[in-house]
Amino acid sequence: MTNLKCDVTSCASNCEGGCMRGGITVTGDCATGACETCCSSFTLSHNGSVNACGSNVPMNANRQMPISCTAKNCMYNENGNCGANEVKVGGRGASAMSQTSCETFSARS
Repeated sequence: MTNLKCDVTSCASNCEGGCMRGGITVTGDCATGACETCCSSFTLSHNGSVNACGSNVPMNANRQMPISCTAKNCMYNENGNCGANEVKVGGRGASAMSQTSCETFSARS
């Protein structure tokens, strides 16, 4: 399992930097840099500013999860799964999946 730090507070699944999903997918098949990747699991919060933590029901966000990855050029891609110890997903204020990125992406040498 990979530790996740998610800065995409506009995502409906984000809760205090964790994720309410059981796993996420990072895409960027031909990416050569982090800006060419995105979290394809992103779902814009319908409320705009309230994400998964906006509920009155106590929630525990997942901070460790499996991360699928299509970024074949990333050194952490291990047969379609992320092998990094920690992944940071960026895109604070994103309104679309394309405005998110895997900031942990590192091109194979």
